[in-house]
Amino acid sequence: MKHLTDAIRSAATQQNWYSALTLALTMPDICSKLARPNAKPGPRFVEWVDKNFTPKYTSPMPGLLSDEKMIWISGTDFYALRCAVLHEGSFDTTKHMKNEIDRVFREFMFTASPPNGKSAHCNSIHTTLQLDVRTFANDVADSVDVWESNLKPESATLGRMRGLMTIAKTEADGAVVMVIPAPQ
Repeated sequence: MKHLTDAIRSAATQQNWYSALTLALTMPDICSKLARPNAKPGPRFVEWVDKNFTPKYTSPMPGLLSDEKMIWISGTDFYALRCAVLHEGSFDTTKHMKNEIDRVFREFMFTASPPNGKSAHCNSIHTTLQLDVRTFANDVADSVDVWESNLKPESATLGRMRGLMTIAKTEADGAVVMVIPAPQ
């Protein structure tokens, strides 16, 4: 998994925003498939995000005395965004939401802040949620890293990770360098 989360961070550092964002949006697909390979893709994706990512995007409601929280991005929101971006090249999630009535945000807007500069992140503009692409992508990568670090060594999920895609490197002369994972 580290090669994938490193790729997200590298793309964000290089300001390759579309690569950082699209890889970040696919990570819950990969993680949830590893964790629950026989579950239906949509529900397992939403469940993984709700458990591993949404807590980072949940905050107390300002001005309220109750325990109500503002959920900036739920698993359902994330899944709708993933579908809109990866299948349509759009940030408009309205076609991908099953229950629009309960949703606060119908669109997303990503901005790119300068490195080490101020960012506009988790700002609501009517029914649009503004997110900083660098922060969002890195938050996804961090969530994946935490999820992986919490897996038990004997976990079947870790065993399935050995089957993740890797891209072999080549030397200047064209010779392929293969890295064979050690048996566990």
